Amino acid sequence: YAGITSPGNAPSALTVGAFDDKGTATRADDLVSPYSGRGPTWYDGLAKPDVLAPGHRMVSNTYRTETLYKNYPQFVVDSNHLRLSGTSMASGVAAGAVAVLLEANRTANGYPARPSLTPNAVKALVQYTAIRMHDASGAEYDSLTQGGGALNLAGAITVGQAIDTAAPVGAWWLLMG
Repeated sequence: YAGITSPGNAPSALTVGAFDDKGTATRADDLVSPYSGRGPTWYDGLAKPDVLAPGHRMVSNTYRTETLYKNYPQFVVDSNHLRLSGTSMASGVAAGAVAVLLEANRTANGYPARPSLTPNAVKALVQYTAIRMHDASGAEYDSLTQGGGALNLAGAITVGQAIDTAAPVGAWWLLMG
């Protein structure tokens, strides 16, 4: 606990922790990775992380000249890829999910004629649609371990497509129909 520092401690940042998906499609066996930072933030005591994403044993591209490729052969998958774990890997997954969410919302709203989701709305959507996680004994992880829960891109897209980004301040956001 209290292991989240800069830049993840910024209130506006979407701070992402990591979970291990155990290489399966089901969420039932997913566990928070032991190295995933837990809140509150070190200096100001904010509740973080905001959400969790897959970050354990993820495959990513590399070059043979990179330090990790040359010095850690146990991570090498092939001449162009490494298998790594960490919240840095989970952050990449979350960033890709946010890009897909924004594209779905913009398509549904006729962007650029109508505005896109704001950063705060994106963060709220990702947290609101997240799936709560449970440890190996079945107990739910606390919010300082999992934030809103595990990233749920399908849920975020569904809600994101229903948001009317042109609605005036104070008006109902969800499109009815």
